[in-house]
Amino acid sequence: MSEAALTIKDGNTGGSLTRFSGGLGQFLNQPAVQKSMPVAMVLLVLGGGLLAYALFSSPSRNVLFPSLAEQDKVAVVEALQAAGIDAEVDQASGRVTVPEADYYSSRATLAAQGLPTSVASGYDVLDSMPIGASRNVEATRIRQSQEVELARSIMEIDGIASARVHLAMAEKSIFVRDNQPPTASVFLRLKGGRAMGEGQVRAIIHLVSSSVPLLSSDNVSVVDQYGVLLSQPVTDPNMAANNTQLQYKIKLEQYYKDRIISILTPFYGMGNVQTSLNIDIDFTREEIRRETIEPSNNAVLSEQSTLDETTTPSAAGIPGALTNEPPLIAELAEQPTAGAEAGAAPTQRSTSSVKNYEVGREVQTTLPGSGLINKVNVAVIIKSPFIINELGEVIETPLTVEQISQSEKLVTDALGLSEARGDRLTVQAGSFYEPPPVPEIPIYENDWFIELAQQVLTILLLGLVTFGALRPILSRAFMPPDQALAEQLDIDGEELLLTEAESLDDIKAKLKPKKKGVSAELLDTANTYDDKVAIIRMIVGDEPARVSNVFKSIMRREVESV
Repeated sequence: MSEAALTIKDGNTGGSLTRFSGGLGQFLNQPAVQKSMPVAMVLLVLGGGLLAYALFSSPSRNVLFPSLAEQDKVAVVEALQAAGIDAEVDQASGRVTVPEADYYSSRATLAAQGLPTSVASGYDVLDSMPIGASRNVEATRIRQSQEVELARSIMEIDGIASARVHLAMAEKSIFVRDNQPPTASVFLRLKGGRAMGEGQVRAIIHLVSSSVPLLSSDNVSVVDQYGVLLSQPVTDPNMAANNTQLQYKIKLEQYYKDRIISILTPFYGMGNVQTSLNIDIDFTREEIRRETIEPSNNAVLSEQSTLDETTTPSAAGIPGALTNEPPLIAELAEQPTAGAEAGAAPTQRSTSSVKNYEVGREVQTTLPGSGLINKVNVAVIIKSPFIINELGEVIETPLTVEQISQSEKLVTDALGLSEARGDRLTVQAGSFYEPPPVPEIPIYENDWFIELAQQVLTILLLGLVTFGALRPILSRAFMPPDQALAEQLDIDGEELLLTEAESLDDIKAKLKPKKKGVSAELLDTANTYDDKVAIIRMIVGDEPARVSNVFKSIMRREVESV
């Protein structure tokens, strides 16, 4: 037995630390404490394991939307990850889950972005209509179902994130002049970087107007999320013509680009050819009207001749009398005046002749074609190829003059360029800018590796605690006392087996032939006070000199303390 052990058992130590150690030792050596020690260790190990699991395990997650549509899951996950929220799709159920602490903030973030965009079927509103609903309720539900179905149809158009439709339909009146035509308004939320074309807006207007009876396309308004009225008609015909001309130019330029890339890609590879061009188009419309008259080509349509003769008779009779007045010409013809000369000649004569001719003429109207190409400017950039030399180095090889000339000829023939028209073509070869490679993230910085390491570390810690501390404690707690005493009495590597009928005298008999000292750890295995006293006596009888030295040191400390 060591001096420290004897000192603790004696209990007469000096100093607070010694008294505390002695009191703790006496408390731990009590039978009740010894019996409850395994249970306390089990609870301590379980508590440590639960603490380690709570620290290293992933936090609990909640399902964000139980019935989220498949087309909205990707948009929801991307929006939450962009906001710094750890959102992921559960591999077992396929639902979008977020940490429990971020549940409400996630829903608020999605609501601010108008997600999820999927809406329920409009006919579900009619299915949930209560029995005995009034006429107004039925009309409202029917209008609501129409609005929802129209919104779902509009959302199928590419570029639209969400849509809402509002229908305003007044009640029918018995007087025709009092009936109000229905109207509709459509609110669109476009995706980022997208715009609605004029054709798409007209399609939405006709879709809504064709779905509601007596709804005219002029009574449908379309507004986007920026407050721009998309359905505003173009009242200026010149502006409408300009928009059409611009669309035609864009389509023609894109057609030329596709032809250039399709003819040069087989030689230089996909993505190694870039082109840009500008087409000068003349949209001027002129009407030329020309009229030609041919004098030689004529014909008489009508002819008219007129002859006028006037005869004035001479004066006769008595001067100053009424009979001196000359009679009328008719009277002269019937009753010639006496004294008048017969066969007097007329004094006036006129003759006229009119002829109408049809002159041959030719009218010519010329309308030059609109959209004539005045000039085409084309620029083509070709990426220089790379080769690997014998040392494994990547070397850029510039294109030869012959290759560039061949490319120019191919582009000229493909587009029909003309020098007389003033077309211009530029072909240049060089290296394209390539962004620096993104450094690879080390494997130990990946989220999946960190989570896996935490789980493995938790399992190893639990295994170490279970097999390193818990198992020996449980084995010793449930070991019979005689077997434990026999393990302590291991002499020369040979175990001293004890039976239940053996007493302390039998143990002494077995120890004497071996001539070995008694171990001080036997005091821990003794359960009663008599057994501990008996073991101390055995130790004193085996090593009296060592025990006397221990008592001397104790007495010396007491004297020094006094």
